[in-house]
Amino acid sequence: MAVRLTREQSAAHTRQRLLAAARRVFAERGFYGASLEAVAEEAGLTKGAVYSRFDSKADLFLAFQEERNEQTVKRMIDELAALEPGEQPLLWLAGYWKNRLLNEGPELTLAVIEFWVSAYRDPELQRRFSEQHERVAETTGGALEDASARLGCPLPMPGPETIRMTAGIAHGLALEQLLNRTKIDERLIDTAFAAVTRR
Repeated sequence: MAVRLTREQSAAHTRQRLLAAARRVFAERGFYGASLEAVAEEAGLTKGAVYSRFDSKADLFLAFQEERNEQTVKRMIDELAALEPGEQPLLWLAGYWKNRLLNEGPELTLAVIEFWVSAYRDPELQRRFSEQHERVAETTGGALEDASARLGCPLPMPGPETIRMTAGIAHGLALEQLLNRTKIDERLIDTAFAAVTRR
């Protein structure tokens, strides 16, 4: 016998379908090339299902990015908390970015950068996007500081600044991947982060 979902459960399920579809569409088409119609089609839902939940493509992107940020923050906090004596948080951080660059690919990073440029020209979007970005930097930076203090590995700068700097390096390498992915290998990534991890 099929289980009947409550209205709230059904709404949450529809939202998750839309966000999952948005991830695929934004990765494939970028922010500029994506549309709410394409997301609805990818999710197997009507256009009304999208328009009733999101005011615009930018609003959908911010919701998608917020969920992606929450997953990133949870993973980083959990993995930093699991580091054991003898392990170095900065080396873990460099490894985190290397794994992301080598395995996730540059497509979503490009979509984020496209949105970044678009948001820069819209004060309200810039404010919302900046607040998202700062929450990630402050939260993960705090977790990095906690792990460093616990393991006796001082950071060269405050945790949030370390997160911002390493994210900037990773974003730059992701842009290079878009031109020639084969040139961005483990050796180059390790070299790029060497100045950060050197003690």
